[in-house]
Amino acid sequence: MKLYVDLETLQLIEGPGFRNPTSSLRFKRGDAAQIEVTFLAGGTTPVAIGDPLNLEIQFGIKPRNRYDIGYLVRSASWIMPTTAPPIYRCSPSFNTIELNSALGVGSATGSELAEITLMGEITWREGSEEPTSTRTFLVVVENDVNRGTEGVPTSAEPPYPAPENIVTTAAITEALANHSNAADPHPNYLRHDEQETLSAEEQTNVRAAINAPEAPPYLNLPMQFIDDVWHVSVLDYQPSNSSDAMTGGTPGWRGRIACYNELSWICIKDDMTEANDGWRKLWYTILGPPQVTVVLINSYESLTSFGMLEAGMNYRVRFDNFSSIPYGGIFGITYVNNGSASVSNVQLVDYAFISASISNTADFTAELIEGPPSESDIFAEFTFTADSSFDWAGYSIFGYYTSGLEVSFTVTITPLP
Repeated sequence: MKLYVDLETLQLIEGPGFRNPTSSLRFKRGDAAQIEVTFLAGGTTPVAIGDPLNLEIQFGIKPRNRYDIGYLVRSASWIMPTTAPPIYRCSPSFNTIELNSALGVGSATGSELAEITLMGEITWREGSEEPTSTRTFLVVVENDVNRGTEGVPTSAEPPYPAPENIVTTAAITEALANHSNAADPHPNYLRHDEQETLSAEEQTNVRAAINAPEAPPYLNLPMQFIDDVWHVSVLDYQPSNSSDAMTGGTPGWRGRIACYNELSWICIKDDMTEANDGWRKLWYTILGPPQVTVVLINSYESLTSFGMLEAGMNYRVRFDNFSSIPYGGIFGITYVNNGSASVSNVQLVDYAFISASISNTADFTAELIEGPPSESDIFAEFTFTADSSFDWAGYSIFGYYTSGLEVSFTVTITPLP
């Protein structure tokens, strides 16, 4: 619906150059009307009525001659014009609780009205200036025939503050400008929008506000103040329990991150002592698939490798798919990583027909303890933590040197989260 306001008479008129007042506006209950308003200077020329950033417009409808009660329909949400000619748009809802009540919608006695004649007005105000309103115009709202798709009605009566409690964007802009231009607008706080130089007194106030007795030494690094000492939260040297640890170790607190040799470490302790040993290497890539290796144990004649282990990672390992029943005594792998491997938290999960174990230096030993129906029934399964990174490789144990006795089986190493 296109409406034209003559700014000289404040009447709704038929159109530019046609200053006859509009007799009435007609709407349907339940609809969302689309209204376009053009304000005309001299009844002919479309003009803007104010700065769009500071302009408020209201469209309101009430029962005729009942100025004292609430709205039946209202809209204060308008789309401001961005191009010429300036046209102001809004979409008031005619699906309101108040309008339904006035029409008797849903009456159990069948007394719904076919239509109702109301009064309407458009009011606008720029910033804190006095408002301007159109002359009151007639509005006829017809009851609707097709129902069921209009949705749940809402209230037309807005919670509207008193004029003295309304803050406009112009007032906010003015207050911010006055604050920024004051001689000392912020003695206790740092500005958020730009870097500034503080006096000694201002520095003291800011430090008190953030509960820090002194400024951190490196402003370009994340810092934490512990026991009267500033510590960086991100390190670039090796933690205390890395494979090439520094003498005395690296102090840290829980959650501190360290980067060394393109690897990531995290501290799991709270103490800040130089003897700290709470660092654990982060698994910085996606957990890979299980390492599946077929190994052959025949005596001390060759180096046998199960697969690579990563320090700080938890693993599940399973020994199965034996090619033959390992008669002949103890078998396994020893002297792993030249005797310097390290594992912990070794747990035997399950086994059948063999007695198996893994030592804290990653030596694996097993012995047949009863006769299995077939070699496919033999297995052993463990979980453990790798305390260092190493190739799980060593010298095999089985039978006698050059005896020709041998056993092959599958070793499956699965990283655990």
